[in-house]
Amino acid sequence: MASPLWEQAAACAERVGYVFIATSDKNGVPHIATAGRMEYDAGTDLIRLTEWFCSKTVANLNFNRFISVAAWQPECDKGYQLQGHLVEVRNTAVLNGCLEREAREHVPQARHELLVKVEKITEFGHAAHSDENLVGA
Repeated sequence: MASPLWEQAAACAERVGYVFIATSDKNGVPHIATAGRMEYDAGTDLIRLTEWFCSKTVANLNFNRFISVAAWQPECDKGYQLQGHLVEVRNTAVLNGCLEREAREHVPQARHELLVKVEKITEFGHAAHSDENLVGA
């Protein structure tokens, strides 16, 4: 992947502090969530998404490994959409019990890291854009 493009997408995600992720289940029903962190691992050429994901996100990825990630800065309407497929789900932490309030709110019990192979990066924003793949452009 082109280094400047990855740097721009990662910097956008870091400035905002989260990314949107879209998955769908085996019937194609979409689901949107957020991840608190997106990092690019040049050694493996994968992105890592880390969060206490809801069970729907993880369940969807067990049936349908395609995923879309959007890092977007609304104040300047600049961002990137990264499309690819899940390579691996890793549990990175497990909640050791929870407070009474958290138990009632169905707080996720495991922190996951999603390893994603990105095949396409496009611009993302409100303004008209072409959805042209910027990788290799």
